[in-house]
Formats: sequence, C-alpha cells, structure tokens
Amino acid sequence: MLKKQNPLVNKEHILFYLIITGFFLSILSPHLFSSGMFMDGLMYAGISKNLANGIGSFWQPQFSQTMFPAFYEHPPLAFGLQSLLFRIFGDSILIENFYSLGTALSTGIIITKIMKIIPANKNLNINWLALLFWIGFPLLSWSIANNMLENTMMIFSTLATYFILKNHISKKVFYLIPAGIALYLAFLTKGLTGLFPLSIPFWFFIFKFDTRFKSFVSQTFILFTTLVMSLLVTFVIFPESYHFFDNYFQKQVLESIISVKTVNNRFFIVFRLFNELIPSMIIGFLLFLSNRKLKISSKTKKWSLLFFSIGLSGVLPIMISLKQSGFYMVSTFPFFAIGLTLFFSEYANNFLDKIRKKNNYLNILFISAMLIFLTGIMLNIIPHKGRDTDKIHDVQAITKHVGENKIICIDSEIWKDYALYGYFIRYSNISLSRQLDQVFYIKIKGNQSLPPEEYHILPIELNLFELYEHNN
Repeated sequence: MLKKQNPLVNKEHILFYLIITGFFLSILSPHLFSSGMFMDGLMYAGISKNLANGIGSFWQPQFSQTMFPAFYEHPPLAFGLQSLLFRIFGDSILIENFYSLGTALSTGIIITKIMKIIPANKNLNINWLALLFWIGFPLLSWSIANNMLENTMMIFSTLATYFILKNHISKKVFYLIPAGIALYLAFLTKGLTGLFPLSIPFWFFIFKFDTRFKSFVSQTFILFTTLVMSLLVTFVIFPESYHFFDNYFQKQVLESIISVKTVNNRFFIVFRLFNELIPSMIIGFLLFLSNRKLKISSKTKKWSLLFFSIGLSGVLPIMISLKQSGFYMVSTFPFFAIGLTLFFSEYANNFLDKIRKKNNYLNILFISAMLIFLTGIMLNIIPHKGRDTDKIHDVQAITKHVGENKIICIDSEIWKDYALYGYFIRYSNISLSRQLDQVFYIKIKGNQSLPPEEYHILPIELNLFELYEHNN
C-alpha cells in the first residue's frame, strides 16, 4: 500500500518553497532589475536583440558592425531562445532579466524532480532543502542577474541528469535518448563544458550502483551516439552550422587551451569552488550540530558521493586551460546542492521533527513564509541604483543626439571599455569604431589626449565622456 503523505508536511513544504523563493528574490534584488550588467551578459543580450531584429542569423550571430560582426565565441542556442522573448515583447531592458529568472525557475523545478526520484530520498521528503543549498552559492545569483550563458546550459545539464537517473532507476533504455538530446542542447549553449553529465554512467559503475562494466559502456555509447547523431542531423539540415562550429573550435576552444590566460594557477577553479561551498557548508554544519549522534545510512552516503562526483566532473576539466572564471562552474551547482542535501538530509529531518512539536509551529512558519516571500517581491519592485549608472546615462544622452543604428569613433583610451560597446549595442545598436572615419567621436572627459583637429565638441551634458562632431 502507498503511504499517505502527512498533510502537515505537505503544507510545510509549500511554505518552505515560499521562504526559499523569497530569499532568492531578496538576494537577486540589488541587481536583477537594475540597468547595469556584466559585459558578457550585455553582449549576449545585444546579440539576442539583434537576432530578433533580423541583424545576423542563428548560425552567424552579430554583436556589432565593428566588434564581432560574426560572433563565433559561443554556440548560439541561448541567443536564439532569448531572441524569442525580444520578438514577442520588444526591446525592453527587462527582457534578459525575466529570461534569466525563467532559467532559474526551470532549473529549480528540475532539481526537485531529480530529488523525487532518488531512492535514498524516498522517505525523507525534504526536496526544498536542495533549493536552499543551491541558492546558497553566491555565484548563482550573480550569474542569474548578469544574463550568463551558464543559466541556460544549467537547464539542459540537469535535464540530461534527470533522464539518465530515470534510466538507471527504471531500467528503461529509451530514457537515454532524451538525455542525449538534452546533452546536445547543453553543447549547443556553451560547448564542451555542457557535456559533463556524460560521466554519470561511469560514476554508477565506480560506486557499484548495480551497474556492470558492460552497462556503463552501453549507456555511455547510447548517450554519445544520440549526441553525435543530433549534431550530424544539424549539419545536414543547416549546412551553415558546420562553418559555425569550425570557427568556434578554432577561435574559442583551441585558443583558450593554447594561448588565452586569465588566471595564473590551474587550481583557481578548485579554490573558487571551496569558497562557493562555504554558505552551504555552514547550513549543513548547523544541521549536524542539532544531533551529532545521528548516523547517515550507507545508501544515502553513496548517493551523496555520486552527485558530488558529477559536480566535480564539470569543474575539474576546466583546469585544462588557464582561461578560467568562477562562473564557468555555475551549471554544476545543482549537483553539489543535491549531494549536500542527501548528506545532511537525515539531520534536517531530525531537526524538523523537533520543531514540529512546538506550539503554533505551522502558524509561525506561515507568517514567516509570507513575510519573506513578500519582502523578496517588494525588494525587486523598489528601484535600485545599478552598476555603470553614469555610463548608461551618457549612452542614452549620446543616442538622443546621434540617433540609433550608427557607427561612432572612440578615443584610444576607451578601446578596451567593452561594457561601453555593450551598452551602446543594447540600448541603441550603435557600433563603436577605432577608425577616425565617422561623423561623431567620443573621448573620456578630462583626460589629457587631444581630440582630432577636424572634430569640435558638442555642448551635451555627459558624466564621463565628451562627444565631438566632424567639422564637415
């Protein structure tokens, strides 16, 4: 007979989900709906907007006329998906914010789906705890607020994992087909870094999850074959996609391994992972202190170790290159969160059993949930001063004078101000050129460099820059 779910636990779960949502919205609030953004996210939003407006194509995205007129730095799926929102809702600056929030919601749903099918979690009923650990990673909220590609890739990597687990638990091989397709979509979002769930059958074999070597090989073969066949079908239907991936591997993959260097130590990504784990480990340690004598079952430990290993499969390969950044591992956070949840699950259940005995427990929880949830919403409604406010002001003021869809010359001192390129494209599709062959010219206000003689300054109130116009 099926065991009936305790109504108290059902209501409790809903309230915990509201609390976690409120916390997450509160963490996001200073940045999610503000205008400023990290330069990579700005670039991705600009490319997506261009795609929606018929500038560039899916297999040849364009950032600007002067910088990345053909953008081969990353596969185009996230741009294509985000462009759909621009097509439907227009060029509002909120489009990328809601898109990123949608990716977080989608991933959160998949995380809870994964938790529900894990055998070691069947009698624990604390799926919400995985979300609490997940939002505890500081880089997650940063990535969501800054429109990073990892947000989209995270959906497909967790979805692939869900189907691989369904195959393992149900012993039905056909689940590996949608898993392979999900891996293909992860690859089409951020390239090779999205393929780490391919390691799951290997970990099932290593940790002796009733998976023999033959099963590990056959499952990996089906996943890889589905992935490759999906890619080959793409090449046949869209021949231009081959040209895209040829450029992508030459410019992005090989160069990042051979010549690009952003860190001095290959272990940077590992140290950053430890830092990201600190908030979640503090939560786990507090749960442990609630009953230090409690012992974790070997089955729960094994499943916990499995998910930690999956997460590490997405982090450790990044060490191959010295081109590293913390947000590269954002898509692995759901796996570490699930691993932590399973490890501390029995402590959490024991702690909840204690406080459920308190008078008015559910009423207090309800009031707390409502307050935290509504606070999270209100904090995002209240306007916040975002990053680069002076720069955005100047971009908008210059656009009013110059008009959209133009090319403007820039002074050598701002050639590497890539955020400025991003804001001009995002707000007005203005491209910036280093060649002095345009009507308008921009330089930094107050610097020592002199403008070209053939330009004269325009009387426009700007905070950071000066705008010049050609004399002719």
